[in-house]
Amino acid sequence: MISLKVSRLRKHSLMLGILVVLTCVLASTRANAQGDDLIVASRDGDLTRVNELLSVKAQITQGTNVNAKGTKGITALIAAAYNGHFDVVQVLLAKGAEVDDSADNGWTPLIAASAGGAPRCGAGAARQEAQCQCESE
Repeated sequence: MISLKVSRLRKHSLMLGILVVLTCVLASTRANAQGDDLIVASRDGDLTRVNELLSVKAQITQGTNVNAKGTKGITALIAAAYNGHFDVVQVLLAKGAEVDDSADNGWTPLIAASAGGAPRCGAGAARQEAQCQCESE
């Protein structure tokens, strides 16, 4: 009788564990998809879509993260800076994008802006970084 109860308890524990893992995987997949959407919109300079994805409602319901990393560690800020979308860079910085975050190849938004021939975007990222450093001192 006792061994039957223990067996049932183990079975229920295993099922609960599987459900927890599946829930975490699904939540992570949805958050990654939102991060990828933000990176693509930033790369393309789609300011309307960037604002939609970074709205308070989207951040709560969809889990959009302004600092999400995509393929090869690229962030939305790096993608926007490289492609010269200054208006998108400004929005991302205002929403808390990390200016010193780097991709897998070591590129920061400032390096990406320089490599992409968009010094205005690099200047925006550099100003934000300097402001953060001054505020922390």
